This record gives sequence, C-alpha cells and structure tokens, in this order.
Amino acid sequence: MPSSPLEKIQNIAKDVSQDVKKNKNVWKRWFFVIAGVFSTLIILLIGAIFIYNQVHAQKIYPGVYIGKMNLGGYAPEEAREALHRLTNKINREGILFVADTGDNYKETRITPILIAPEDPDIAREILRFDLEQTLNQAWQLGRQGNFLNKVKYQLLLLIQPQEVALDYSLDNEEFKKILSQNFFELENPGQDARLEIKNHQVSVIPEKYGNSFDYDGALRELERRAAILGFDKPIELKLKIDYPKIKAGDTLLLAAKAEQILEKFKGSSLILKYEDATWEIKQKEIEAWLKFDLKNENDLIININQSSTTAFLENIAKEIDIEVKEPLFTLSTSTDDELKAVEFQAGAGGLKLDMENSCEKIMQEIIKSGELNEVRLVSRVIKPRQTIGDVNDLGIKDLLGVGESNFSGSPTNRRHNIGVGANKLNGLLIAPDEEFSLVQTLGEVNAATGYLPE
Repeated sequence: MPSSPLEKIQNIAKDVSQDVKKNKNVWKRWFFVIAGVFSTLIILLIGAIFIYNQVHAQKIYPGVYIGKMNLGGYAPEEAREALHRLTNKINREGILFVADTGDNYKETRITPILIAPEDPDIAREILRFDLEQTLNQAWQLGRQGNFLNKVKYQLLLLIQPQEVALDYSLDNEEFKKILSQNFFELENPGQDARLEIKNHQVSVIPEKYGNSFDYDGALRELERRAAILGFDKPIELKLKIDYPKIKAGDTLLLAAKAEQILEKFKGSSLILKYEDATWEIKQKEIEAWLKFDLKNENDLIININQSSTTAFLENIAKEIDIEVKEPLFTLSTSTDDELKAVEFQAGAGGLKLDMENSCEKIMQEIIKSGELNEVRLVSRVIKPRQTIGDVNDLGIKDLLGVGESNFSGSPTNRRHNIGVGANKLNGLLIAPDEEFSLVQTLGEVNAATGYLPE
C-alpha cells in the first residue's frame, strides 16, 4: 500500500534529523582535532620561545650587528674581546687617508692616539671608542618591554637584523688640523683680492680661484666609518673649488679710502705716546700695514695687519712692561735656634702693554679722518697672584716701611761691625705685644762674637 504524503514528509524529516546528528558529530570531532593542533602549536611555540631565551640568556640575540660584525650569539665578554681586537688594530695601525689630484698622490695614516714627541709618556686620544656603551645598547635589543614586546623584537631581529652604531668621541678640530698639515702641499688655495701700495700708489691685485681639499667631507666620512668600524678601505680626500671671499670688483670704494689715508700721512707719521715717551710709525710702515679685510664674514672693510702691528708694539712693550713681583716669605732657624725670615718680598703689581686695545686705537686713528695723527697707548695692571698674607700664617700682611743708610765713608772695621750686627737683626720676627731689646738681640760685643776693634 503506497505511503501517504504525510508519511513521506515524516520519513524525509526523520532522514534529515539523522543527517544533522551525524554532521554534528563530525564537526565536534574536527573542532577537537583543530583545537588540539592549535594548542600543540601554542605549546611548541611557547616552548621554543622559552628554549630560545634560555639559550641566549647570557648572549646577545641573533640579528644584532656593528657594521659587518655579527654580535648575535656572543656573550658580552666575547663581544667585548672581538671589538677590542678591532679597535686595538685601528689604534695601532691608524686610519688611512689618501688624496689624488691627478698630478700628485699622497697617503698618510693618522692614529687615534697621539703621542707627544717631547714626552712619549704623554698621549691624547683624538678618536675614542666607547665599547661599554655600545655593548650595553646591543645587549638591550630584545630585552626591553613586556613579554610580547620582547618576543616581537626578537622575531624582528631574525627577519630584519639591526645595526648598532658604535659609540665614539671625535676631536674634529684636531683631526682637521692634522689632515691639513699632511695634505696642504697638494692644494692650490684661492686668493682674495688684495691691496698693494708701491711708490705711494694704490692698486688692487685681483682675486684667484683655487682648489682645496674638502676636509669637512672627509670628517663626515670618518664619522660614518667610526660608527661601523669600517676602516678596511682608505678615506679619500676630494678636491673642491676654493672661492675667494674678497673680489676686486667689490673693493673700489676701499681703494679710494686707502688713497685718502696715504694723503693724510703724506710726509708725516703716526705718533704713539705713553706717559712721557713717544714712538713714531712712519708712512712706509702704515702703507705696508693696510689691507682689505672682512668683518663678521660679510662686511668688507679696510684694516691694518694685526701681526705686523703687534710685532711693532712688542718692541715698545719692552720699554713699558714692568714684571709683576710675587710675594716671598721664607722662614729658617738660625745658628742660635731663632726662627728668622731669610727671604721677604712684599710683592708688587706689574704693567703690561694692552696689545689688543692699542692695536684697535692705532687702526681707528689711521683710517679715520682728521689731522691729530696721535695715539695714546693703553696698559693694564697685572696683580700678583698672591698677597704677602697668603704666603705666611703669622699675620704679616704689609711692608710698613724701608730705611736705607750709606756707610761707604766709614772705616773698614766699623763697616764690618755694622754688618755683624745687621746680620743678627736681619729676618728677626717680633710677635705682637712682644718686647724687643736691641742690646739683648746683639748680645756680647767682642772679638769672640765676631766684632773688630774700632
């Protein structure tokens, strides 16, 4: 008997229900399988991270470099030794600099440690590597932050290694000075336009362009190499155009000013005065001193040659300068066990010609308009570094007075006896409120104490 439609629907529903139950069981099984695999991977990953950190607990993490040197896997002490070997080699062999102008070639090595030629025990570092600071930076990579940050950084180091810049200090000015001393003969520096005076006639010598080495560029390359210990190749010095700062076309007004100055001193001199003394700067000397100059790197002015003026004033200073006298006070025990001052000098200030201010006054007088043509030189007082009170603890602060007598007309024996007595008094110290007796101090006056009959 055929099934009714209702029975067919019920049978279909029953089959669907059974299929759903079967699928549910399948999904449950897959869920547990996937969860198990994922958990296993998590456990393995955590285990791997734990083992990785344990292996590198006392080592720098892989992926950390200084230049081409891989510090990964090194213990700090091992890394320190490796870096020491490299830096010691640099200190010993020096850094090679080369220059090639096409016509000339030169190379020189500069050691980071300069030894004083006059004393081999005196050394100065112009390039110093700070290994401890650098190793500390390398050690911290992958060890900062929370657990996830540490793991993330350690993974990044494996994927993309990181370079730590070597910490160093560099004396740029000293390096630049040494480079210039070694390579200057290969240069052809530019020349500024300059003032020339011959036979009282003013002319301007035009500027010249030249070539010089780019020492600043070489120092930048040195800094880059020092950060990575990359001194396996020489550092090349490159030529650059050396532009003159003073050009003839900009000096027309100053040349006219120079002519006015020559006219001002035509047949006359510049008089220098100090108290009652006078000195003369003749016209030919003024002409030789005049020059073009730059003020504040931009303002073109007419000036005087400082070195020539200073040399002229140094001869004058010999007549003006008074050497400062430092206070002296030395005690010693005499033969009769008395404490005496064997050396005493109260100290006195000195005088010194003020070169800078005097040069400035001379320059102002030469270039200004007017007919005075006279300069009063400037001096400055030099005080002793100490006072008499600083060099004794007896409360002696000042020289109260000085007395002088001339015994050249006295008989020989009298002069001798005066000397014997003076020696007993010389250097004698009298304490505050102490009673002084000349008779007691001189003692017995007879042949036994050194006196002669008069």
